[in-house]
Amino acid sequence: MQDKDLDLPRASTRPKDPPKKPNYVSVDSKGNLFLNMKPMTLASLQAELISLRTKDPDLSIIVRGDGSIVYAHIANVIEVLQNANVVKVSLATEPVAPAQAAN
Repeated sequence: MQDKDLDLPRASTRPKDPPKKPNYVSVDSKGNLFLNMKPMTLASLQAELISLRTKDPDLSIIVRGDGSIVYAHIANVIEVLQNANVVKVSLATEPVAPAQAAN
């Protein structure tokens, strides 16, 4: 150990809560929406996100969009997330191969 040797107080051990299952909003190459693989419309997505956020105020969403889709589809999803008051949002990407990154 690289810290001072101390006689720390004792505490009961409590198992950690399991990590929360990630939630994914996906947009396929045809512009179809999915929440955790369940087909959605923009309206049903917003209603479901509000329900999820009510159950989990710390809800986080990972947005996945096919690289060939029109950006407007992702913009629509972001707008629905904002309207549902979901603030923890990440955009999924694939890592660039080293040769491509150099270009």
